[in-house]
Amino acid sequence: MTAWGHHARAAAKTDVIVIGAGLAGLNAALHLQDGGAHVTVLEASNRVGGRIHSRRDLEGAPEGGARQVHDSYTRTQARIKQLGVGLYKRPTPMHGTAVNIGGAAINLKDWPSSVSNKLVGEERGFPPNTLRFRVLTKINPLPDLTAWRKPEFQKYDVAFKPLAASLGVSAEALRIMEFAATSMGLDGVSALHLFRRHKQSEAAEFGSTARYIQGGSSALPEAMAVALRNDVHFGKRVRAMTSGLAKVEARCADGSVYSADFALCTVPFPALAGVTFDPAPRGGIGRAIRELSAVHATHIHLISRAPFWESDGFPPTMFTDSPLEMVSKLFDEPGHDTPALMVELRGRGCSRFDAMSDAERGQAITSELAKLRPASKGKVDYLGADSWAVNPLFKGGYHYFKPGQVTAFGAAMFEPWGRVHFSGEHLAETGVGLEAAMESGEREARAILQKS
Repeated sequence: MTAWGHHARAAAKTDVIVIGAGLAGLNAALHLQDGGAHVTVLEASNRVGGRIHSRRDLEGAPEGGARQVHDSYTRTQARIKQLGVGLYKRPTPMHGTAVNIGGAAINLKDWPSSVSNKLVGEERGFPPNTLRFRVLTKINPLPDLTAWRKPEFQKYDVAFKPLAASLGVSAEALRIMEFAATSMGLDGVSALHLFRRHKQSEAAEFGSTARYIQGGSSALPEAMAVALRNDVHFGKRVRAMTSGLAKVEARCADGSVYSADFALCTVPFPALAGVTFDPAPRGGIGRAIRELSAVHATHIHLISRAPFWESDGFPPTMFTDSPLEMVSKLFDEPGHDTPALMVELRGRGCSRFDAMSDAERGQAITSELAKLRPASKGKVDYLGADSWAVNPLFKGGYHYFKPGQVTAFGAAMFEPWGRVHFSGEHLAETGVGLEAAMESGEREARAILQKS
């Protein structure tokens, strides 16, 4: 191969095509740029950030996607510092969290002795909003972050629910854990996947201080895009890719064609179904592209016109076993207090609300909230929603494996397809959240640079 920086380039010829301007793509592009590569970033939408989206078009500018930056997010924090993006800690004091189980609102301090608490044994002391983490801490057999790849742990690549029951987790604990679980339920997710993800979260977030990005989470990918020498090409939805012996070619829906020595694709695998590959990927990477799933992640944005929580005696943030799952009061940067609320859906309720029109969704959400919190009736307005599952560019939030899939292609999906490498949160070895995207982008950028 001719050394980068020393060959003539056609109009659409570049060293590396990066597909997707989320954190993984932008971080990879910056590392490739630092390594001397000429990089072209193609983005199907009209903005950068991917599943980071500060909704500045809505009152209070709520976050439509990822938002926390933990102490262990070393790559993310380093990039933030390099680009001069501001961070702040969560303001104190916070309002706290309540629960509503079986239609009964309960303050967390009263939960262990509540008649609504049908958990068993030591589970009774586990707050419902942290129940999943506490249960996984108790039963997770993985000793470290790499153990999921070892043959002796492949026996856990089975449906989580029956396995957890066999390990002593109560039926009520499993029922509560279904809320804010995967949209497939705990019967449809691999226990090995949940064990691995728990180890990742434990290493990355346990005991960590959560920080937030000044100006909204979108401020980070926007600053990263500014740091690129070449502008991001928007409206470039890749529809076909060819990986040959000497080059990669990407064809976009608008008819444009880009050619490069390598490509880095950060599109989530569930959304790659609409891309034609020539030759078709085989083996584990082919199966991963065809079969990997993502949770139905929906954020419902609300605004409270009056602090109804001051009259009903419960914090505004509440974990529930209702269709609303988790209702959170958001906050602004230090010195500001926002009346914004967010309904965070990860479970089966996503499909119900996603199928509604915007007007129907607003009515249904505020009505459900009034059932849980009668004091909120007439005081809360619906602003809008972000559903990653119905967005064709993502087709879901973070990834998950169905039973049997971790051992079938969990390791193989990290492999490149010819001259095309893949990255994104679904391809992080250790990180979660924002750090997962940053980690995978950096890793694949370095792999490409080593081949140049």
